[in-house]
Amino acid sequence: NSDGLRLKVHELANRLKSLDIDVCLVQESKLNKKDSTPKVAGYSAIFRSDRPTISGGGLITYAKPEIVYDKVGSAFQDATEVQCVRIKLARKKWLNITNTYIPPPHSKGQVINFRPDIIPTSDPCIICGDFNAHSAVWDPHVPSDNRGEEVIDWLVSNSLTSLNDGKPTHINRATSNDSSPDITI
Repeated sequence: NSDGLRLKVHELANRLKSLDIDVCLVQESKLNKKDSTPKVAGYSAIFRSDRPTISGGGLITYAKPEIVYDKVGSAFQDATEVQCVRIKLARKKWLNITNTYIPPPHSKGQVINFRPDIIPTSDPCIICGDFNAHSAVWDPHVPSDNRGEEVIDWLVSNSLTSLNDGKPTHINRATSNDSSPDITI
């Protein structure tokens, strides 16, 4: 989650290069249609989805130029934002990668619901995003919340697994407390 990408592009480029990342999913790009897509050295922006209603949110998927991909699609419903690409792994073998952002439940000015029905779960897939959800399954730092329970129910009903290992994915700027609202599935 970039919490606004424009001023952090150089930091992102350095991190992607140092970690030799092939595909990068960015949530909360906070861009709108009048903004140009931030360029990341050594990567192509293969899919960009700006929030269609109030400001904030937004998703971008970057990939190294040699990555073969197809855009699967994007969706926006009740503030749940989703974009999916498929990456070619080998001849006739593809992996769906889905980028997801759901604002915190207390966000103002919009109806916010976790909408798992718009998140593709085809096999094989990886689903990554800022779900703003907490559960002891992936976040030992913060008590479970309602959205966390909804995500758990969705994971179980779709035979999905959280790949998080309990390490924090977020540090609160105000309190310096750790949490893990970001989930890889």
